[in-house]
Parts: sequence; structure tokens; C-alpha cells
Amino acid sequence: MIAAAGIPDLAILIDDARFFLEPPPSPHDWRQWPDFAAVMTALGACGDLYVAVKDDVILAVPASARADMVEFWRGQLRRQAWNLIRRRGTKMPILEH
Repeated sequence: MIAAAGIPDLAILIDDARFFLEPPPSPHDWRQWPDFAAVMTALGACGDLYVAVKDDVILAVPASARADMVEFWRGQLRRQAWNLIRRRGTKMPILEH
């Protein structure tokens, strides 16, 4: 359905990734969720995408945006680490790649 829409440069966010990576817990009906392989097949029909799972969300963006997503996530990690250091008032080394 998404692939047929013909939307250029689409970004797809699928919440509750855990229910696609493993069967959902009771009382959910596991038959209402495709497995992760089926999700990847459907996303593959949408073009050349970079697919990742972050914070319980399956994210698919154009492959050309992969570097931007990686930098965004690394920036988030650095901000979280600095916020933790500030809250604790301690000096902890931050390793940069």
C-alpha cells in the first residue's frame, strides 16, 4: 500500500517494533502482527531505504539519508551523556568516533 502511493523521499515510522521482532504478549493476538521478515519485505518494495530500529520504532528513510540519521542519533547520544554528566556533577570521559 505504501509502495503504491509513489511518494518520493518517504520516511516510514512503525511504532511498537518489539511486536514485530518477537510475538506480542498476551492478551494481544500475535496473528495481528506480521513478523519482522514480512515488514522488511514490505519496506523493500518501497525503494532503496535505510532501515533501523531505535527506541521501539522501526524507521525507514531513503538510503541517501542514512548518514544524516546516524549523525542525528550520535548527536542525541552525546547530548544524553552530557546531560547525565551535568546532573551527576562528575567528570566522565566522552569517547568520540
